[in-house]
Amino acid sequence: MNHPNRLFKRRGLTLVELMVATTLGLVLVIGVVEAFRQITKSVTKGRASVQISTQLRNITNTMRADFQGITVQAVPNTSAGAGMGYFEIIEGIDNDFVNTSLGLDNLTGDTDDVIMFTSRRLTNPFSGRIEGRLLGSTRNFEVIESPNAEVIYWLEPRNTEFLRDGLDNNGDGTFDEPAEGQLGVLNHNGMPLATLRRRALLIRPDLNGPQGVLLQPNGTPYPAAAAALFLNNNDISIRINPNGTISANSLADLTMRQNRVAHIPAGIINNNVDANFPYPFSHARVPFQSGISMGEDVLMDQIIGFDVRVFDPQARALTAPTQDAALTPGDPGYETAFINGARVVGRGAYVDLGYAFPYTLTNNAPAFVQQCQALSTFSWLPDPRSQLRTTTLPPLLASPTPRYFQFGNYRTYDTWTIEYERDGLNQDSAQDALIDEGQNGLDDNATGGVDDTQESETAPPYPYPLRGFQVIVRAFQNSQQQMRQFTVSHDFTPE
Repeated sequence: MNHPNRLFKRRGLTLVELMVATTLGLVLVIGVVEAFRQITKSVTKGRASVQISTQLRNITNTMRADFQGITVQAVPNTSAGAGMGYFEIIEGIDNDFVNTSLGLDNLTGDTDDVIMFTSRRLTNPFSGRIEGRLLGSTRNFEVIESPNAEVIYWLEPRNTEFLRDGLDNNGDGTFDEPAEGQLGVLNHNGMPLATLRRRALLIRPDLNGPQGVLLQPNGTPYPAAAAALFLNNNDISIRINPNGTISANSLADLTMRQNRVAHIPAGIINNNVDANFPYPFSHARVPFQSGISMGEDVLMDQIIGFDVRVFDPQARALTAPTQDAALTPGDPGYETAFINGARVVGRGAYVDLGYAFPYTLTNNAPAFVQQCQALSTFSWLPDPRSQLRTTTLPPLLASPTPRYFQFGNYRTYDTWTIEYERDGLNQDSAQDALIDEGQNGLDDNATGGVDDTQESETAPPYPYPLRGFQVIVRAFQNSQQQMRQFTVSHDFTPE
């Protein structure tokens, strides 16, 4: 007879049941882990997006404040006596729309543009650092202010992160040393990730001594040979004088190109000829190229585009082949649409200076180039009398990566100055031996009347007022593979 308790005896799990339960448990665990992984990835991506958006917003606010204070109207041939300062744009050969033999890269943007100007802030003045000894202070540095500053924005393929991370990246026992800024360029799939840099140099001519030059604590003039060191240590706009001294600039001084930051200074003057005219821009003279402070002026790392464009009132907007959009210079397909006779739907667009010229190097489109040159204000090369048609920028990388940072011949928009027509120098010595013939009260060319424009020794690179400009910054978040772009525009037209 069976015992009644045996009817209720619990059986154990079979091997199949154990395997099924284990599998279900693993699936559940994997699902939970994957869910957490996706959540973590989403949170990380969200934080990166917020971080890059915040950085771009801060840069936008800084640029707008600087642009709103530009001290001069963008009308060429300003007078130094007016003390208005200057406005200048450097447009390099690099761009983001010309298809070359190396291919068209749609990710990066323009990388070799520079914008520089004098700016004024009355309610929130510029502040900067100066060596205490120059003020008679025992402190290493003092912070001073000024309502006016010389401001420069540029892009540079230097890994300045190594200069500010508190690490010994090259293993020589010294932290954040200048040599670390020259280590390998940060890149993504062979594309260099550059840094957007800004420097604001205070305009403080009151710092000059009785003779109008900067003096060292011992009372001797600060030597021009130490100009680079001075700019590394002091946020002061300076010029190099022909006598080998340094002076703090005024707004009037800065109307002259030779007195601006990153420009070649005046050369040795023989027979009233200055060998260094027209004082071209040079990256080698940009501040913080050496020294422990190389990374202090970085606005943002991992920038893949910094494009400065000017408003051209004659640039034509054309109907796209799809008939649902308008193309402007710089858009892919603009040249083809132009040649095919696309309908003009408007005039006026932001363009790269000399935007038609690169097509002569890469495409066979003489009709397009000729039409742009004849009809568009800023489509071609600078006026030859400015002597800025053949100036070049050297590469910032020892071995430039194809398609990236290809520096060379550049175009310049400059408010220029009429002072070159009455400075007692012969800027067009290759043409004649006359001095300041554009302002001497004579009809030197026997045509057009006394002191007509054709008699002038020099001319602004683009002798047209500028109605506005636009700055486009493109950033890339390497770790999260995110790209952001923002645009800041400024209008010179009074309201």
